[in-house]
Amino acid sequence: MVRDVPEAIIGVGTLTHPKEFAEALDAGARFGVSPGLTAINLRGFQRPVGL
Repeated sequence: MVRDVPEAIIGVGTLTHPKEFAEALDAGARFGVSPGLTAINLRGFQRPVGL
């Protein structure tokens, strides 16, 4: 979807594991939704993002 509509702001949820945060970024998500953010889950989202 990100490739087809680059101007769209795409998000993903429900993220519950660090791997899911990283996969969301790799897929082009601009934001994620989580029922709770723990230090462990945050590690999956701690890489530079060119937004």
